Amino acid sequence: MTPRGTTLAVVAATLASLAYWAPALLAPGATGLGDWQMVHHNWEVGWVALTRHGEWPLWDPYHCGGVTMLGNPESQHFSPWFLLAFLIGPTAGIKAMLVAHTALGVLGMRGYAREVLRLSAPAAWLAAISWAFSGFFAWHGAGGHGTFLAFAYLPWLLLAWRRALLDVRHAVPVALLLALTVAEGGTYPLPYMGLALALEALWLLRRPEARLPSLRAGLVVGVLFPLVAAVRVLPILEALRRFPRTMASIDRMSLADLVTALTERTHEWRWPGHEFVWPEYGAFMGWTVLALAAVSLILLRSTDRTHRRAVRTHAVLAALFLALILGNGPLRPWPWLHALPVFDALRVPSRFFGVATFYLAILAGFALDALASPASPRSTMRRSAMVMAWIITLGAATDIAWVTRPIVDRWKAAPIEPALAADAFHLVHLADYNSRYARLPRENLGTTGCYEGAMRWNVAPGLWLGDVPQARATVAGGVLDSRRTPTTLFAEVDSPAPMRVVWNSNFDPGWQTNLGTVVDDAGRLAVDVPAGRYRLKLRFFPALLTPALAISALGLLTALVLWTSGRTRRALRLEAPAAAPSSR
Repeated sequence: MTPRGTTLAVVAATLASLAYWAPALLAPGATGLGDWQMVHHNWEVGWVALTRHGEWPLWDPYHCGGVTMLGNPESQHFSPWFLLAFLIGPTAGIKAMLVAHTALGVLGMRGYAREVLRLSAPAAWLAAISWAFSGFFAWHGAGGHGTFLAFAYLPWLLLAWRRALLDVRHAVPVALLLALTVAEGGTYPLPYMGLALALEALWLLRRPEARLPSLRAGLVVGVLFPLVAAVRVLPILEALRRFPRTMASIDRMSLADLVTALTERTHEWRWPGHEFVWPEYGAFMGWTVLALAAVSLILLRSTDRTHRRAVRTHAVLAALFLALILGNGPLRPWPWLHALPVFDALRVPSRFFGVATFYLAILAGFALDALASPASPRSTMRRSAMVMAWIITLGAATDIAWVTRPIVDRWKAAPIEPALAADAFHLVHLADYNSRYARLPRENLGTTGCYEGAMRWNVAPGLWLGDVPQARATVAGGVLDSRRTPTTLFAEVDSPAPMRVVWNSNFDPGWQTNLGTVVDDAGRLAVDVPAGRYRLKLRFFPALLTPALAISALGLLTALVLWTSGRTRRALRLEAPAAAPSSR
């Protein structure tokens, strides 16, 4: 593609994404409903820690009596998107991240369709729009599943893999995209996209000429990804060791339910007979896209061998992921997959729509591409076919926009104004917990309440409420004064005998002390200290953080070396139709 064509595509994708999320942008101060309050809370924890205290947000004292933020799988503080919080503020930063991911999804799908599948322009845009603007992204983007935004990297991931088979250096962006997904808290995108990548790689291994390049690229990704992601993976594994998260998964869907989820224009909040609310299932693409996807199967008989192979590959992958969405039941793949590590912590098989709709959109693109490329060599026929293809693309896009517009118009929660922070941090009981949750960091208040999220944190039963000292000693008068920042605790101690200082916080082995021994006091953080008068200081800095940082730094350095020193390999023809004419 020419530089001008790339520029126009970027502009078009950006403008379309801005229009798509206009309801959020036109209410600049409003925050999101549902799980956005949880995601926003995490951003506020980081913003407050860095701007008020100059500390990296390793600990969250405002939630569940205090929990690790470093080990929280849904923390996004190591993601480059978190920098937006300091450029334009957390609220605007979250919305900018939302728009950017949608634009990246559009551009990635279009690039995959054009470069790998060689689809015509209208077919590539149809695939991009019907996937990135589908009901799946609308419902999850509007409902607060900010850690699902990384699904937008799927086409980039697969495109980089295809390139890696031609040039091993492109295994580097594959590994970096997977690491970025971890950094964005992609608890569902990482395993689901990883499965898609693994299935595509295995499928391509059928071709003898692809085996050695696949093994070479797989080795690079297998080594580089865990190295780069170590700063997130190691703390998360430690948190999961202490707070195991395995989830039962009993939900199931029928084939009719699949069609309903993909075509239903409006639906009640609840879906009788299903475990979750409708937003967990809604993945509107419309009858036009679904019909085109079905028509593409006719291409298995009517096109050349290379084209048939490409359609068959994506049809099989679409079928596999749709089968996973069916969920629990005999002769279904989800129960088997759910028994495996990582997948046993996931409970909503309908979230496979993030991948299944990707393949359905590609199949629709194949069908439209056939329409845009008539067998007749006459230029008038070709122009008419191309115009018709663009009309179908615009019609499908309009239909999707019409249905998803009211879905994304959910940015109606109260703004997080510059709050007057409490002079001293303390825990409070909140009757309006869900509406105050995101505000707590700016108010300098904590709570023993826990928002249901990625982890099942334990809350110590002996924590206390109220604006009272946050450190207590087993010797009367032993603690003269105490204060805290998010990741540091201070106490002035004066004790005639050894004693225990108990903090109003959950215990975590990542706390370090300048004196005495950190202990677990019935779930509370405590320190056994000697007699004397001194200043006690605790800092949350897990022992594994330093080696994790060093491993990630080594991974990034290795990525740089591989990218700059790799050699281009022999080009392969892998599952792609014949190159498109230059007029397309």
